Amino acid sequence: MLLLARRLGPSDFGIVSFALSLVGWFGLVVDSGTELLSVRDIAREPHRYRELADRVLGLRLVLSILVGGIFVAAVEVFAHSGRVRDTVVLFAVVLPALALNLRWMVLGVRSAKAVAAGNVVARAVLALGILAFVHGSPDLHRVPFLELAAELAYAVVIGAAVARHFGLARPRVDVTAWIATLRQSLPLLVNAFARAAFYSFDIVAIELFLGPRKVGLYTAASKPVLFCTGALGLFSIAFLSSFSSAGPDEARQLLRRSLRTSFAVCAPLAALLSSAAVVAVPLVVGDAYRGAVAALVVLAWRIPIMALSSPLGSALIAAGRQTTLMRNNVVGALALVGGDLFAVPFGGIVGAAAVSVLASILVLGLTYRAVRAPSQPPPLR
Repeated sequence: MLLLARRLGPSDFGIVSFALSLVGWFGLVVDSGTELLSVRDIAREPHRYRELADRVLGLRLVLSILVGGIFVAAVEVFAHSGRVRDTVVLFAVVLPALALNLRWMVLGVRSAKAVAAGNVVARAVLALGILAFVHGSPDLHRVPFLELAAELAYAVVIGAAVARHFGLARPRVDVTAWIATLRQSLPLLVNAFARAAFYSFDIVAIELFLGPRKVGLYTAASKPVLFCTGALGLFSIAFLSSFSSAGPDEARQLLRRSLRTSFAVCAPLAALLSSAAVVAVPLVVGDAYRGAVAALVVLAWRIPIMALSSPLGSALIAAGRQTTLMRNNVVGALALVGGDLFAVPFGGIVGAAAVSVLASILVLGLTYRAVRAPSQPPPLR
């Protein structure tokens, strides 16, 4: 991302960021919640790995073709300029590669190392490809094919690692099983869309109202924040495991300690990031991105908010209240979408950053109230 930002400049970097955001949204439909559902089912019956994986691969490939067509049509209709249209439409080639990547499904057969290896290989392929083939704006059209190569490398590494024990997964047509799977995975798809809104709808809104240059600036501002919130996501997974296996009293103490510790670390981190933004942004990504400083100053405060909401969300999952968590995320996502549609035209990328922080506070409040609700053991009392 740093290489792309420096070599392409804010406008072209914004086009790539917008395209990747769209791929993320359409990729959710390609997955349709099947990945998380398959992790659960395969973990319960590892011997059925090939049967389940084959069905899911077939379903996802069909979805990727349908979704790819919609992706191309949407870009052709709504793109503001020929340069945006000609570049973004090429990213449709990434969707079938996403469908082929088993990714987290192989956790059900204890192949976490394959996921790690595939991810590292994919990032290395992308980084080396950018280093070798992207030197400036004329090379913009090469980026989607580098993303395709990275995603295919990821899929090949995982498929080869698991094939040693279970054979190579092959797409299979089973319409009855596909319908049953989609019915079960629908709530997960809804929750995924709600969560995705927090990470990418602002980019879509900025592209629609302000253009790709502002997208490039906003993306540069959001990257360090996304890095930190991604780390908090890993922390919340570890917390979920410990919290789920603890007794009631121990769980209460664990939640309190986790909230205090993560907030104590993340609040000073946000303050440091805000105060250093004016120096750090031009130093890291170049003087052309000075316009990202104000957005980063605001976005940094999402980090301590997520430090509180992530453990609370894991507490709801441990209590079997995923629907409550989904509802909270949907409410927050709707607030963010509505806020962005108002704030971006009038407040620019700083307005988008402010809406992101306020929507995160809303979800935190809803999640905190749900954890304290008498319908489950109240770990905060």
